[in-house]
Amino acid sequence: MPNRMIYGLKKILIFIAVGSLGMGFLFAEGKIAIKGGTFYTITKGIIDNGVLLIENGKIKDVGKSTEIPSGYQTILAKGKVILPGLIAAFSQVGMEGDVIASDSLESSEALTPQMRAVDGFYPMSKSIARLRNRGITVAAIFPAPGNVISGQGAILKMGGSITWQMTINASCGLLLTLGEKSKREGAMPKTRMGEMYLLKNILLETQKHMDKWAAYEKGKDEAQKPAQDFRLDAMASLIRGQFPAFVYCYKVQDIMNALSLCETYKFKLVLVDAQQAGQVAGELARRKIPVLVVPQKSLWWDVEKNTWDPQNARKLYEAGVPIAIIPGEGARFGDEELVMYAAYAVRYGLPEEEALRAITINPAKILGLEERLGSLERGKDADIVIMDGDPFRVKTKVEKVFIDGKLYEIKVGT
Repeated sequence: MPNRMIYGLKKILIFIAVGSLGMGFLFAEGKIAIKGGTFYTITKGIIDNGVLLIENGKIKDVGKSTEIPSGYQTILAKGKVILPGLIAAFSQVGMEGDVIASDSLESSEALTPQMRAVDGFYPMSKSIARLRNRGITVAAIFPAPGNVISGQGAILKMGGSITWQMTINASCGLLLTLGEKSKREGAMPKTRMGEMYLLKNILLETQKHMDKWAAYEKGKDEAQKPAQDFRLDAMASLIRGQFPAFVYCYKVQDIMNALSLCETYKFKLVLVDAQQAGQVAGELARRKIPVLVVPQKSLWWDVEKNTWDPQNARKLYEAGVPIAIIPGEGARFGDEELVMYAAYAVRYGLPEEEALRAITINPAKILGLEERLGSLERGKDADIVIMDGDPFRVKTKVEKVFIDGKLYEIKVGT
């Protein structure tokens, strides 16, 4: 067989092998240099006409005068904008289920702390590619709001095809819902009083469960060994501070109830949506309680009328409250349009620099991943987005996305 034919056959076989992975990336992680363009490092200013080096899935260096060593594949990015991968701090991506029923909420009971979003995650979901195509490289997925306790969230990379390889943290927080959304037909809770009763009761049960385990660990008497209880074990992780409670709510009274529980049981707290949080911004700032803000009115706003505050993000930022921007449930433009939601916050008074922080380093901090994600810095994961212009310009498009140093194909039409 002629050498030219053998060489061509090898290229075809390599193409088929790579394509069969179904993961959408163009070449595996290695030594890559991104040269030229404007680098928004987020934490260390803007670098014009800079260079960023990627090696073995990590950022090796970034700077204006960084030299490109031999052996690097160079991507010319003149005229482009380079950002750290965007972080969706709250979503149900990959949990869509089928036509009959969603996999995002186990609604059979009001209290389901033992449910884990990662167990309902479908790594081949088309929604993952949609997020990635808009520059989102990491998402925290949670069971949907609706139960008083919906279950545990997880943090995943938006690249790959095997769930446990995509997973950064399988239990990053516990989702609670306070207000109208967790009220039930024909069962408790029907009121906010019922919500608080159920929460206090399970927290009391948890404390007793923890006391039994402490006594057993002290005496090691097998006859006294407590039975395993997935519900209470999950609650115990909350009380021990292993992860925070993410409390989905809208109104001031629900925010106050969340703060009361946090104060009594000493767990960490993150507020989700919390449209009236701006009214108590000073108290939240004093307690250093982060808020995941929804800047654009939801399609489902009949659940809690007259709560939307378009200036919520600005008020919280000006008060010193840590914020991240999320689309929110019933998102008007889809979970993938994170930059658009940040642009709405800018429209209503949040500075552009802070809006970018609210979809990069701020969610990384809230999720406990600031050492790995959220900025262009040496040693961090090579999760990088290249855009063709200003991030907040309507016509700006994402051209390239790296996740752990792998360059992923941007699929048109998704």
